[in-house]
Amino acid sequence: MRADAYRLSVDTPSPREDRILEKLVSGLERNKDYADERTRSVVNAVLAALLRFFVHRLDSTRANDPGSFYLFASTERLNPFAPPGTSPPPAKEAAPAAPAGAKAASKKTTKPKVEKPAKATPERDQFERNLQLDFANFLRASLGGAVHLERSDVAGGRADIVVDHLAVRLVIEVKREDDDASHEGLRARYGAQASEYSNTNARIGFLLVLDRSRKDGTSGDIEEKFSVQTITKTGDKEPRMLVFAVMPGKRKRPSELQLGE
Repeated sequence: MRADAYRLSVDTPSPREDRILEKLVSGLERNKDYADERTRSVVNAVLAALLRFFVHRLDSTRANDPGSFYLFASTERLNPFAPPGTSPPPAKEAAPAAPAGAKAASKKTTKPKVEKPAKATPERDQFERNLQLDFANFLRASLGGAVHLERSDVAGGRADIVVDHLAVRLVIEVKREDDDASHEGLRARYGAQASEYSNTNARIGFLLVLDRSRKDGTSGDIEEKFSVQTITKTGDKEPRMLVFAVMPGKRKRPSELQLGE
């Protein structure tokens, strides 16, 4: 039964999905840790789930899957999953009008003390959190209890998503980018942090980015969303590998687009 379920879920990729996986595997084969059978099996499971996640999110509509709200320009700020304290403060109510003939209240009248609303989570963190939770839940459907959120004590810090299976630990760092979401720009900005999590385990990691830099509302080509980046840290004899996956945000529906966008 498990074999049948597995074959049904992964054995029917499109030719374009096959090309993406072949490109990623070809890049990772230069990594010594990927040559290890256990490491390779866990990495490949994450790669397959990551690609399925992208295909699902790039195809699904808001109406049929409300969980995609954060990817569309018109609904990205409607955050039904925001943690407590992140909602905007309520609008101030106007003071009741004084009865006719009544004397104006003195300016020195002591106003009742109003409790300040809880400080909202920064917008940047909310967008990253949306993508983090969305992919983590999708990944759990494939890998179950091997997936962990916000795990501490990883390279002296806290990792966004951790896959821990067969004593192989992989970290998926999640970011949001508003300016330069090119793979070169992401490597320069986030490569040092994302690769640092592989200090004591497989020298392979993942960088998952929500791209809000696109101005035309299109998603772009799925084959251009993935790459393998090589990071060589000072003092390291062996390079580390990062799989980049860039999810387009601020999207428009196809019916809203025009030629030239």
